[in-house]
Amino acid sequence: MNSKLLLLDGATGTELNRRGVDTGLPLWSANAFTTDAGLNVLRQVHLDYLNAGADIITTNTFRTNRRVLAGKGFSAHELTLRAVATSRESVAESGKPAIVAGSLSSLEDCYRPDLVPPADECLDKHSDRIHHLVEGGVDLLLIETMNSIREAVIAAKIATATGLPTPLPNHSPSYAPSVVKISRSWPTATSATWTMNKASGAATRVF
Repeated sequence: MNSKLLLLDGATGTELNRRGVDTGLPLWSANAFTTDAGLNVLRQVHLDYLNAGADIITTNTFRTNRRVLAGKGFSAHELTLRAVATSRESVAESGKPAIVAGSLSSLEDCYRPDLVPPADECLDKHSDRIHHLVEGGVDLLLIETMNSIREAVIAAKIATATGLPTPLPNHSPSYAPSVVKISRSWPTATSATWTMNKASGAATRVF
């Protein structure tokens, strides 16, 4: 049995902030899409991670959901597709094969589990964003920074139903790796097992 360690990129919003992009709430990292300058910085962040050796880059979709964008004058669908396209552009510019992971975060502030919406709204809005990510052409769906089991389970059920690989980090205190079995011809194997270790941030694909 052969295994390959795949390196996941680092933070996107934090890096945008470090490079001078406005990351004020409620849009946070989605502010990068509001100006050409911000979009160029985002593209460079992805490219820098790829050039540093990342095999997987994460779309800047941490806050591109309808709940966050309601009344802000932006389309969740449009921003999500733009995020995926920007990731793809960076991969093309790098000239190396890389995996684009669609980021799925909590609908509300990731530090406020008390604000998690009712189940029907979680289902509606996560379905929406997952559909947009799949439409955009991501290679896998990455569920991150969930602050409640209830919302995480809803997002995971929708994500895995798409047939796309959905590695799920294990949030137990021991940080033991979790294993997700996927059956999909991606990129070449008919089936694969992913392990993701929260402590190292690395995803491992075992054939």
